[in-house]
Amino acid sequence: MAAESRDLSLAELIDFRWHRLSFPCVVDRANGRWPGQDVIVGEPSEQYSPLREEPALFQKFALLEDSEAALLDFAARYGYLGFMHGGVSSYGEYLSGWRRERLAMAGAVRLFDALKSGTALSVMGSDVVTRPVVGMTGVYLPADLSVWLGHINVETLIPGVEGTMIPPENDPVAVVPRDSSERLIVQTALAFLVRYSMTHYSVTPSITPDGKVYGAGLRLTFEPKTLIGALWLQLAFTIDGNREYAKCTECATWWDKTGARRDKEVCSDTCRAKKSQRLRSAAETMRGASDANE
Repeated sequence: MAAESRDLSLAELIDFRWHRLSFPCVVDRANGRWPGQDVIVGEPSEQYSPLREEPALFQKFALLEDSEAALLDFAARYGYLGFMHGGVSSYGEYLSGWRRERLAMAGAVRLFDALKSGTALSVMGSDVVTRPVVGMTGVYLPADLSVWLGHINVETLIPGVEGTMIPPENDPVAVVPRDSSERLIVQTALAFLVRYSMTHYSVTPSITPDGKVYGAGLRLTFEPKTLIGALWLQLAFTIDGNREYAKCTECATWWDKTGARRDKEVCSDTCRAKKSQRLRSAAETMRGASDANE
C-alpha cells in the first residue's frame, strides 16, 4: 500500500470537500435579508479537496489584494468561505465579512513570518499592541482584528501606539509577565488567533484511519466544517510543522519549500527543466545580440 511507504500528513488524512463558485458577483441588497449590505453571491459548482489540492491556500487568501475583483476571483476558484451559515449558502456572504476574514488571516501570517525570521519586534505596535494590566502585560490585537473578533464597534476606536487604532477599555486577548520578550508576546497573540478561529469555526478533533497495518492504524486529526475553518487549520498545520511555502517562479504554483535549499525557486523537476531552458534561450539571445553589434 502507498500509505505503508511513508507517514501521511494530517492534511492528506482529512477528507474535506468544498464547492467552487460559478459566476460570483457582488450585489447591493438594499432590501430583503440584509438591507444595505454588499453581498458576494454565486452558484456552487464542482467539488474539490482544499487541504489536499491546495496546501498553501491560507497563504493565497492572506496575500489577496483588498479589492472586489481579487475576492471574487478567489470565490470563483475556491468557493464561499462559510463564515455566515456554516456551509454553502444560497443567500451569499457579506463582502465586508470577506475583507475582515482576509485581514485576520493576513495578520496571523505576518505574526508567524515574524517569529520564523526572528523579527518579532517588527510587528509590535502594528499587529500586536501591549498595555500594562495589574502588574502584568496585556496583549491586545489592533483595531481591525478586534472588530473581526466582535469585541468592539468601529465607532469606538481611539488613536493608539504609533498611529495604530486600538480598542478602548477592552479586555486583552491574553496576559503575560511584565518582563516578557517580544517573541513570547507575539507567540501568545498568534496562539490566541489560531485557537479562537478553530473554535469559532467548529474545527473539531477526530480519530482517522491512517492506512497502516500495524499498531492501531489510527491518527489524531481534525474535521473542518467550512472553507474558512480549513484555512485556519492549514495555518495551524504550517505552524506545527514550521513549514514554509513559496510560489514557483515558473508555474506560479505554491509549493512546500520546507527543508529545500534557500536558493531553490521551482516546485518540480519539470519546472526546473523549464527554467534551465528559459535561461539558456535568454543567454543565446544575448550572445546573438552581442555578435550582431560587433
